Amino acid sequence: MTIGQVTSGRASLARAHQIDQILGESTTLYGEGAVAGLPQAWAECELIISHLALGATTRIIAPLLTSKRTDPGVVVIDEAGRFVIPLVGGHAGGANALAGRLAAGLGATAVLTTATDSLGIPGLDTLGWSWSGDVAGVTRAILDGAPVEVVRTQPWPLPPLPENVVVHPAGDVSPDTAWTARVLVSDQVTVPAGGPPPLPTVVLNPPSLVVGMGCNRGTSASDLRSLLVDTLAGAGLAQESVSAICSVDAKADEPGLIELATELGVPFVTRPAAALSVHPVPNPSEYSLAAVGTPSVSEASVLDQGAELLIPKRRTPQATCAIGRLPALGHLSVVGLGPGARDLTTPRAQEAIRNAAVVVGYGPYVDQVRDLIRPGTQVFASGMGTEEQRTALAIGQARQGRSVALVCSGDPAI
Repeated sequence: MTIGQVTSGRASLARAHQIDQILGESTTLYGEGAVAGLPQAWAECELIISHLALGATTRIIAPLLTSKRTDPGVVVIDEAGRFVIPLVGGHAGGANALAGRLAAGLGATAVLTTATDSLGIPGLDTLGWSWSGDVAGVTRAILDGAPVEVVRTQPWPLPPLPENVVVHPAGDVSPDTAWTARVLVSDQVTVPAGGPPPLPTVVLNPPSLVVGMGCNRGTSASDLRSLLVDTLAGAGLAQESVSAICSVDAKADEPGLIELATELGVPFVTRPAAALSVHPVPNPSEYSLAAVGTPSVSEASVLDQGAELLIPKRRTPQATCAIGRLPALGHLSVVGLGPGARDLTTPRAQEAIRNAAVVVGYGPYVDQVRDLIRPGTQVFASGMGTEEQRTALAIGQARQGRSVALVCSGDPAI
């Protein structure tokens, strides 16, 4: 990620170098003047740190704003270095997260005005999943304490949610008409064809699908894309949930497959023929065995990723395609708190606690991190001598599809 800093004098230049130390990387400096430097940084960077006044920064970037999904995040730091203010791109642009890192490193105050961040509620557009729908309307209902339902087609783990947000068991849909908003979590195409849903609705697409593909040498990305789109549409699956394109090692340099994965923004994963050939598949091919050393490429590539085969091999004269779903598993983080002082607890450990829907631990350890625990998080704190029970509880919660943090001492291996 490219981070630029727009400086406005000697003091801000010195602070810019200090920020490089805090971030552990070199940022791009724009010191030729705010009127020229800020637009240039806007065009070249994904995150911008402005050492100009808040009003001046606002006036300069106002004509440049286009979309919250594509605009860079902008953080403003005052001349004295006392306040760090995300101006735009708080969620999608990463400005809120950057402001938190800078404030911690500078000993400053992060001024977060985004309602979800100020109240400790996770933003629906910050989960790292593709989303669509009325984020503002659903978020407003959550913040207002109105009844909101979450419907999941699989038990994918979710962050902590306030008490007014009810998560139904996977596959259940409540007939209750008292809901004011709805969150749908699915890798299927869920928007009704007859028009917009009756309630403010957000659709979250978890990265749950893997696509196995094989093809003739030189098959174009356009032909591969058409096959993939048709295969997904025929099964009612969302392209936004595709997490990887997979194939055999012999296709590792196939331009069309590489281009398709790049267009989708997902990794292109290849495996040796010997690894793929061990998977029993419904549609083996003697041609594939002779050509690349395995009786299956598309189906076997899906199974090799640990996915359930949803759509068996579909073929065109140029290519084959199969689709699978990764198991919807909870997540268990074993979190060591370090020597004790908060500044010695790693950022990754703090983030695991903030993102956990369930926190389990020895009572005094849990008390040390109460300020990191978000509203709606379920907490299980117990006394000494209950280590085995705590561990079993944490594992059990994760198996139910929940995101769990097991809080431990400085050495979590104990």
